Amino acid sequence: MAQTGEATVIERVLEPLTLRMAKRRALSHSVAQREQMLGFVDAAKRRLDGARQLREPRHAVAALELHRQAMLPLVAGLLAAHAASETNSNETDGDVLETAHAGSTLDDLIEKKKVRLPPGLEKARKILISPEALAADQLSLKEATATRNDAEILTDCLLAQLEIRTPGQIQRTSIIRMAVLVAALLVAVVALVVAMRPKPNVALGKPVKTSSRDEGTPDPAGAVDGVKTGAFGFQTKRQRGAWVSIDLERLFSIDEVVVYNRGDGKHRDALPLYIDLAPDQKHFKEVASTRDEFSQEKPWRASLGGRQARMVRVRVAEPAYLALSEIEVFGAEVTR
Repeated sequence: MAQTGEATVIERVLEPLTLRMAKRRALSHSVAQREQMLGFVDAAKRRLDGARQLREPRHAVAALELHRQAMLPLVAGLLAAHAASETNSNETDGDVLETAHAGSTLDDLIEKKKVRLPPGLEKARKILISPEALAADQLSLKEATATRNDAEILTDCLLAQLEIRTPGQIQRTSIIRMAVLVAALLVAVVALVVAMRPKPNVALGKPVKTSSRDEGTPDPAGAVDGVKTGAFGFQTKRQRGAWVSIDLERLFSIDEVVVYNRGDGKHRDALPLYIDLAPDQKHFKEVASTRDEFSQEKPWRASLGGRQARMVRVRVAEPAYLALSEIEVFGAEVTR
């Protein structure tokens, strides 16, 4: 029993995509039944379309009256869909088109579990199938507005249970929905792969300049050669405001700058450290700084949130040597 229940739940969840239950309902209808149901559905929709035009609270009673009128062909259509298949008859009892019979017919269909309604709609249901001509007029404005909203839910629910499409039409709809879902999933997978793909280090191998170069130290290009080990990749002379700048050669949207400290243990020599960005080689603006010690193993990661720049400069303010192992810049080129 648990497996059956589970299958039913799964089937209902997948129904908007597979339309298997809709296909079963359609296959159970004869051509004559379907034509009869089409007539009832068209009649109900004309009244419901009119009711939906009456949105103001003062029109709630008038809208309810149209919903009441739509109930007769709706119930007649449901009876045609279910009763005819049991009696092998294509004729629907004309009495159901009388309000007095519509209520008992709907109750019978619900009792036999041929029609399902959401809970909490009892008041709207009583008003819609009431034989009293002025049932809606006896409601207050507030009650009529609330009942009108429930009546929309109820009539839409009944309308959804009238399957007037042919099996072929349902099959085509299912195929289209599956194709759309597959396409959407492919787009989502591609977007996820692109988002998860690590962005390239756009500073790797780019031109580098330094404020000075200490004698016997590596070429400043060592700041962007991809080597993060060793004593250091470059070193300036001891001076105030020593700096190293990287020319990315094009404008980039920069997400992050990662700075690897020297590897000989003199980690605090370059603190505090600053990062400046510029769209050209002149107009630099400070965007990040740190006073916290960092190393080759635990580099300083400065998140820049997509700031645009061509030039990236790392500098100290106090008199000091500026010696670092590597500078990485992650981002995407700005396309104009």
